Amino acid sequence: MTDTNTLEAILDRIATGKQTETDLNVLRQYVQSHPEQNTVQIGKYNIVIGEGQFLGRESEIVYFAEKLRTTHLAVIAGIAGVGKTTLAAVLARRSGAPENIFWHTFHEDEGVDAVIWELAGFLAWQGQDELWRMLNSTRQTGGQSRPPEMLFNYLVQMLRGHGYLLCFDDLHFVDEDPLLGKLIDQLRGALYAGELSFIATSRRMPGFIHAIEFEELKGLDIATTRALIAKRGLILSDDLVEDLHKVTEGNAQFLTLALDVLERAKNPGRVISNLASADNVENYLMNQVDRGLIASERAVMSAVALLMGYPGTRDAVEAILERGSVQRTLSNLKNRFLLSARSSEAKQEYTQHATVRSFYYNLPGTQQRQTMHRRAGKYYETQEHDVLKASRHHLRAKMPKRAAMLVTDDVWQLINQGQVRALQLVLEEFNPTDLDEILWIKVNLAKGQVYTFVGESKLARDAFMEANSQIDILPSSAQVNELYVRVCVGMSNLLKNSSLQEELEWLNRGLGRAEVSTLDHANLLIKLGVAQARMGKFDQAVNTLEQGLGLLPVEPSQVRAGVYINLGTVYGSQGRMEKAIKCLQRGLEISLRLNDYFQLLIIQSNLGIAKKNIGDWQGAVSNFEEALVLSEQLGNIQEQARIKNSLGLLYGLQGRDDLAMDHLAYSRELAQNHDLKKNLIHVLSSQADLQIRQNNWSAAEKTLQQVQQLAVEMQAKNEMPEIFYDWAQIHLAKGDHATALGWSEKSVQAARELKMNIEEGKGLRVLGQVMFANGQSNQAMDAFEKSLLLLTDQNPYEAARTKTQWGFALMNSSEKDRGLPLLKESEITFRQLGAQRDLKIVRDLLRSAE
Repeated sequence: MTDTNTLEAILDRIATGKQTETDLNVLRQYVQSHPEQNTVQIGKYNIVIGEGQFLGRESEIVYFAEKLRTTHLAVIAGIAGVGKTTLAAVLARRSGAPENIFWHTFHEDEGVDAVIWELAGFLAWQGQDELWRMLNSTRQTGGQSRPPEMLFNYLVQMLRGHGYLLCFDDLHFVDEDPLLGKLIDQLRGALYAGELSFIATSRRMPGFIHAIEFEELKGLDIATTRALIAKRGLILSDDLVEDLHKVTEGNAQFLTLALDVLERAKNPGRVISNLASADNVENYLMNQVDRGLIASERAVMSAVALLMGYPGTRDAVEAILERGSVQRTLSNLKNRFLLSARSSEAKQEYTQHATVRSFYYNLPGTQQRQTMHRRAGKYYETQEHDVLKASRHHLRAKMPKRAAMLVTDDVWQLINQGQVRALQLVLEEFNPTDLDEILWIKVNLAKGQVYTFVGESKLARDAFMEANSQIDILPSSAQVNELYVRVCVGMSNLLKNSSLQEELEWLNRGLGRAEVSTLDHANLLIKLGVAQARMGKFDQAVNTLEQGLGLLPVEPSQVRAGVYINLGTVYGSQGRMEKAIKCLQRGLEISLRLNDYFQLLIIQSNLGIAKKNIGDWQGAVSNFEEALVLSEQLGNIQEQARIKNSLGLLYGLQGRDDLAMDHLAYSRELAQNHDLKKNLIHVLSSQADLQIRQNNWSAAEKTLQQVQQLAVEMQAKNEMPEIFYDWAQIHLAKGDHATALGWSEKSVQAARELKMNIEEGKGLRVLGQVMFANGQSNQAMDAFEKSLLLLTDQNPYEAARTKTQWGFALMNSSEKDRGLPLLKESEITFRQLGAQRDLKIVRDLLRSAE
């Protein structure tokens, strides 16, 4: 056996280009004697011998490894064939534990959303199966997936702090996908904190690289080229090696192809000479490689090329060729580095480099290629049940009707699998001349759904309108009516955040043609109920939502849970808190069974609000804290801001001012840093409320000016009763009774218009306070009485505050026998709630009455 010193001396000669044929033979024998090892340390050389054909690249490995160590980010960019993927694989294996490495190769007809399911599966293998269970529940129950950016937030939170290494290969295929920027924005904080690492390969430098620059990957240097030739067991003179390196420019793929040709050449020098004089190096090499294949090998190469860059199994290749026993051929081609193989679910899958794939895809004639696509489509449809792969092949087999039938059968199933971008690209390939009227309508309905999901509102409207125009010219039938209802549902989804009136028109049109007591009828009713609630028509909304609920299947579903959430919200707006809590708890039970953490977050937060209003403050804190944990796990900044505000407001009611100020300050910082204007309105209002309770009138006035300006700008009408109420309190404290009266009347009027009972009760209370201070005793007592009627069954805390002010007024109007019981009742309530500040106020009043 050759000793280490001798081997190191050989490597020294190779590195300087001074090796002999004997040196190469010795090194070749050594490499072949260590087939199972990835790397061997020989002196100062760390030789990679078990990673495909990778050998050398030590300076590049050191460069990118250092970038990965210091910034947790490595972007390997370079032209096709330069060896990016191989380098990334070696870098990954050297940089992370194998079980912590996630690898995804992108393809030209998919989007960034494709990684969601794969990452969820990867995390499930790590024991973090929450997202996997949620995605599966959504798919199995026919629910609708959350937008990718929401799932990215959740994914990044799950990835942080576990030492994971994410590898995205061929990123150039998705670098124009808007979702890529959103994913990178989510990853950036975790990368800066060193909580995970990221490797990407791309043919061009991605747009998100700005603060850190990476050198472009060049071809192999002459020393590495020599080592690669030696590893393949070829003996070439120094001049021929230099000529080969010069003509290929060290391109790893060109070298691979050239070595395949040279291994079979009788005169290597002539081959290299011909290569140097060729007009197109790639074409010359591919033609020479092809001349070295027998017919069966050529057929297998064309079958793998037909897979369009996606890995395929032996079964897929045999189905495309309608021929068995191709395993030996596949293995031979792999050993010649013309195919790459990977293991997936106990099966080998084969693919090719893009250079090779392009040549062999175009090798068969048009008719033969269409026949092969037809076989591939049938295989993926019936054997692997991959709708999108089958549809792509059907389209290329000139079978658009079959492709359209497949992709429009269950659009949400494909979206839920993280294939929205891929589905969009397939749908955009269809033409009306290739389909009948019904299929063209279905394609446009599917396009409308996809465009709505990805936020392309104009394209979505155009697609729905095209479907609608086709429906208008068809004779009425049950099928046509069903398609029209789907247009109405699609337009409702599209318009729900932009035009309430137009949404209502589409919903009513759909209800006019929907078959009674069907699932379509139920969905339309539910959407109508939600729209009615947004209009403040709460009684109608409850009735409509309950009708829709009654038509849904009894099995747990995302839709069923959503109805209970909406009913809870409506009941809460009406002040019917007990009913609100019951509905929310029903929604909670269903969402727990579905592992739907997004709906659980909404429910826990709304339960906290409802329990706060009924006086279960401890229960409210518990719900808010659970919601806060969920919002942090999901990476939902907006909900974190909202819940921190809710907790801060509640702590302020309890008189725990330090906690209240900390939570409100954190909420305000989140809202300002992330431009969450609605959240900022809420937290500014809460801060003003706390400042008023602390008698910090100047600070409250400044805060209230900010919140009112923002509320007007955002047309947040539902915030106005509270803002007017606070202004009335400030001017009352300043002794400006006339101005306070104006603000209190505006608060009552605004609350009545919006049918906000609790806010109206609060407005009436401050109106009573102003009137009493102004000497209008009878009118004040009337206002207090009306306030208490509104608040007694809806909010015990606010009702107790009204009793305190009414009792104080009565005690100062020589009606101690009526005022004292009210003060004692409010004392009991404040003590039970833990409202320390209010409890001190009422006890001081009681002591002064003794």
